[in-house]
Amino acid sequence: MKRIISLIIVFAIVALPISAFAENACEQAKADAKRDSQWWLWTGAGCLINIIGVGLAYLLKPSPPPERLLGKPSDYVTAYTDCYVKEARKERAGKAWIGCGVAGGVALIGTVILVISAQQAGQACGDACGDAIGTALGNACSNAINCNTGW
Repeated sequence: MKRIISLIIVFAIVALPISAFAENACEQAKADAKRDSQWWLWTGAGCLINIIGVGLAYLLKPSPPPERLLGKPSDYVTAYTDCYVKEARKERAGKAWIGCGVAGGVALIGTVILVISAQQAGQACGDACGDAIGTALGNACSNAINCNTGW
């Protein structure tokens, strides 16, 4: 029984620093991924190429700069890289969705403006043409119709 308790204590002493080490690596990776996300690039991609930009944000695998991993233990490198890739994809995709939404909003506003302009132009044209056509038809009809007989 003493051996089992001793093994549990040794395992706890060894495992806790490793998990804390990996957690620290992950927190650092998340902060670095947010800082490295290039918001202008991914927002622009979402805005200009819409859903393709969003797809690229998910598909392209980001990699952390190698200088951040030099001299680090392999556990740290693995934890850092996994967390960095996950967070960088999340950041890129979020920014691409924002760009896609901005482009959609601009397109919607532009469409509404064009429809309103077309309606106003059509109404103005109809009013102008209607007056001219009505006057021309009125003159032609009054010349053709004898007011006394109706024909």
